[in-house]
Amino acid sequence: FHYFFDKCEIDQAAWKTYCRVNERFAEYINKVAAPDDIVWIQDFHLLMVPHYLRQMRPDQEMHFFLHIPFPHRDIFSILPWEGEILRSLLCCDTVGFHHKQYLRNFLDEVEGYRKERAEHGVETIFKGRKPVFYVNPISIDFDRIDTASRKKEVIDKKNEIRAKINCPKMILGVDRMDYSKGLKRRLLGVENLLAARPELKGKFFYYQLVMPSREAVGAYKAFKKEVEELVGRINGKFTEGLWSPVHYNYGTVPFEELVALYSAADIALVTPLRDGMNLVCKEYIAAHSDGDGVLILSKFAGAIAEIRNCISVNPYSVEDIARAIHEALNMPEGERRGKMEKMRKNIGENNIARWLDKCRGYFAKSHKGFIR
Repeated sequence: FHYFFDKCEIDQAAWKTYCRVNERFAEYINKVAAPDDIVWIQDFHLLMVPHYLRQMRPDQEMHFFLHIPFPHRDIFSILPWEGEILRSLLCCDTVGFHHKQYLRNFLDEVEGYRKERAEHGVETIFKGRKPVFYVNPISIDFDRIDTASRKKEVIDKKNEIRAKINCPKMILGVDRMDYSKGLKRRLLGVENLLAARPELKGKFFYYQLVMPSREAVGAYKAFKKEVEELVGRINGKFTEGLWSPVHYNYGTVPFEELVALYSAADIALVTPLRDGMNLVCKEYIAAHSDGDGVLILSKFAGAIAEIRNCISVNPYSVEDIARAIHEALNMPEGERRGKMEKMRKNIGENNIARWLDKCRGYFAKSHKGFIR
């Protein structure tokens, strides 16, 4: 789904286990849900739940939302179980996505599969059901973060962070330890910039907060080692006196400290190689109640469809990342504030409550036979 098909292991035994887990979720839902309840199934972990639940409850109102990208058909069709997944999703009353491209990919896959196997088309869904397909990008609790950023203790923590770095500009990255987040290329972009523009030494400070993820998985352990070795190499190459370009923190921080970090950062560097949405960029915007700050955002994050006043970057290009950082460091205050004002207005209006209301609206449409 994230286009890392080289990392996929096609394993029939694992697929059977996945299906059995999904069947157990469906069995439990069947046990506890009332006939008139709304069942809302979330994300790729539970793709087969609609299939099993529809067999148990032919008339159950049931909806699905996918929080990761839906890939192009050339990628999705690598899965031997593409038909089972599609037919399961088509058991739902609605299927929602974060980005219009994900919906286009899904509909292309449905149409292509229908043509190949006409008996499995949309028209033959359980009891003639025709789902509503929609796009509704998820968001954050903007008011909670905005309010926290204005609290005295958060402002004090922000000022403490700024005093400690003793540097004109702070760049921030906040990510899970995951190869999809683009951490290595981001660090290489910082290295590229410092190598090309040595006059920037001491002019900025890059703070990378990395939250633990899947620590027992070998591929993630190996990736963590690569990232940490890269941090050491960059600091070893460019450190001068008390200044080092990269500060790396592997762990978690409390909510208000995270808001203070967001608030303290002049620039947020959000460069996933592929992301269904990415809420870090929205949290950064919400935390800047001071109206300042620059967002550098991957063109392969779902959020790029909404956030138009960021600096868009190709996360696969080290040179483009370096270019974007340099642009952000030199952006005039008036331009920074103008862009941040527009981003805050957008995210403030399109918050998590509005996302939920819009989803409910599509639920209601599904009862009227509308198809989008």
